[in-house]
Amino acid sequence: MHVAVVGVGALGRAFGVRLATCGKVDVDFIGRSAPRERESVGVTVERVGGERLTLDGPSYRAEIPAHADVILTCVRAEQLDEALLSILQRGPAVPVVMMTPMLPRTYARIAAALPGRLAPAATSVAGYVNASGVTRYWVSRSTATLIEEPRAADPALSGLVSALGAAGIGARFELAVHETGAASAIALLPLFMGIDAAGSIDALLGERCGKIAPNVRSLERFLGPIAIRMGLALGRRRSPEIIAFVEERFGRGGHAQNLALGAEMLAIAEEKRMPCESIRGLLGRVSSVAPAA
Repeated sequence: MHVAVVGVGALGRAFGVRLATCGKVDVDFIGRSAPRERESVGVTVERVGGERLTLDGPSYRAEIPAHADVILTCVRAEQLDEALLSILQRGPAVPVVMMTPMLPRTYARIAAALPGRLAPAATSVAGYVNASGVTRYWVSRSTATLIEEPRAADPALSGLVSALGAAGIGARFELAVHETGAASAIALLPLFMGIDAAGSIDALLGERCGKIAPNVRSLERFLGPIAIRMGLALGRRRSPEIIAFVEERFGRGGHAQNLALGAEMLAIAEEKRMPCESIRGLLGRVSSVAPAA
């Protein structure tokens, strides 16, 4: 089986290296450019609390090879642009498994551009690339990577599910993944935008950026501010890496994605004539923040 992994960030590297080294799958990494100097450099990924794997001599390409059986797309929401769609469309007519969260408008646009090929997914993997160039990642023990169940049996998608399992990343088919994924993104987005605008979880909970995240205030009323702060302190002691990852990946590091998803979320609310002053104010605050360097 041959998998083309589109996106060479932390998520793409974690999936690609595990599939190649543990799942015994042929993998190509596809980026908007494929620097020659990277072709001879190994890619190292390290599961937090687990094993370290290195893929020597990874294959980098600027285009998806014609012999790919399935395309695994691991990019951020703001990168789902026409340039990426052009890369996907120029590739072979095989399933495109999309690990990126998509709200309804984006889902409709991507599905129309890739008729019969789009397979929305929800990843159970999260990670980041550290200062040494090593990808540090987590694989959820409580949930599997979900791929939307195709209307008809698809050998390529079934093969990918099996390969992910062999690679130590549990995966399964599930109905309406694009709907549950959109709902999850909408539920969590205000929190991520709040962290982005405030600069940190501590600043957000400390209310240093005003009334920008109603869901956090609701959480405080339910659990109590002391319980939340105690939980945060415990998390910092037991796994400071997770807290730092959330602040970076979904806060300032996810600034462009927060803006893209926030703008679509606001457009949906306005179209349906729903109250949207909170999300408009929050989007305004995030827009005023300078993106991370």
